[in-house]
Amino acid sequence: MKRQIDSLLLGLLWALTLALGAGFWFNTKFGFNIFSGGHWRYLGQIQAAGTPVQPLFYISLVLVVVIGIGGLYLLIVPRRRRMRRAIAEKMAAERQGNSAPDASRIDLPAAVPPATPPQTTPAPPRPPRLNLGAVTTTPVSPAPAAPANAGPAPIPNPTPTAAGDFEDIRRIFTDAGYTIKDSPRMAGLRPAVFAIGGGENLWMGAVDTPASRMTAAVDRLNSVFTDTLDDIQIHIHAFIVGRADDHRDDDGILVFETVDALRDYMATHPAMVIATDAIEDFNAYGEYIDTVVNYLNKM
Repeated sequence: MKRQIDSLLLGLLWALTLALGAGFWFNTKFGFNIFSGGHWRYLGQIQAAGTPVQPLFYISLVLVVVIGIGGLYLLIVPRRRRMRRAIAEKMAAERQGNSAPDASRIDLPAAVPPATPPQTTPAPPRPPRLNLGAVTTTPVSPAPAAPANAGPAPIPNPTPTAAGDFEDIRRIFTDAGYTIKDSPRMAGLRPAVFAIGGGENLWMGAVDTPASRMTAAVDRLNSVFTDTLDDIQIHIHAFIVGRADDHRDDDGILVFETVDALRDYMATHPAMVIATDAIEDFNAYGEYIDTVVNYLNKM
């Protein structure tokens, strides 16, 4: 909301500045007051009478409109290329600032200056990657024998926690045109799939996960985006395959009972086709997501 208010105030300030500049130009050059209704009526009368008007007058009107629209575009429309520099600028600001850390914000780690004399400090080891596909087996007591006259026992549907199902989920998004990224660890959760698409869309999903944990992970990710991006909004789509305890209809989390249900849904929601002139912006978006993933995994 704050960004929208800032954009509105910037637009009003630009409009006032342009109006004052245009009024000064038309007054001094043509003796025409753009804020006077009488002058505009007089202009309409001489145009209706066929009296010639200086071409520079009309050229000036066109330039004022073009400059006004172009200025609003530069002030309000997000510039995606700033994604590539967002993390670096944030870290540089943290190194230069001396203010105490704010517990309500998620700040990116600042580089630690070397001691005197310089000493080489080994980089902290990356946290081990979770093997999400592992399945813990427990001894199961043999089932009692079925009566002779009973039919064949029904075969239960396999749960979506099998190791191969994660690969199936990632393949669904690859087939739909999305780009798969490494999954970060957020709020005790590492998603089974983390994929991006055009239009700053991001899909993240887990298997047999409480909805509250997925919501906490989404909030964590959103807080990093808010702290490192000014005018660009990344649209997060979160989902759970299988069991989703404490799920509510208003928590914004999609729930699919099976992988096949997810496949059918994504078949109707493919990734946006990236235009040729937007490839550079999409690559910058992908590099930014990689930086965020590395940052979250090191925390």
